[in-house]
Amino acid sequence: MPKEFTLKSARVFRGLTQEQMAEKLNVHRNTYANWESDPENVQIKDALKIAEVLQMPVSSIFMPTALQNVDFKATNTRAERKERYEQAERIPTVERIIYC
Repeated sequence: MPKEFTLKSARVFRGLTQEQMAEKLNVHRNTYANWESDPENVQIKDALKIAEVLQMPVSSIFMPTALQNVDFKATNTRAERKERYEQAERIPTVERIIYC
């Protein structure tokens, strides 16, 4: 399995249509289609349900490869904390909440 998917590629990988995904998530097909075209608008609770339906980690679907290498471990120095904060500021809101 590839390390990273887009929402659409993850759905296709699992052999599901947009209609089937929408049904499993209890949303309208247009809502799901909008999520595929603009995944930053997916709420956290919906992202978690999507990951559960697709049987994949949220990070594989919603976190870009460039951010998968960001070090989110606890830091001790002021400079390390500042750098970590600046890295987190570049992450879209949903991913920042999940991974910080």
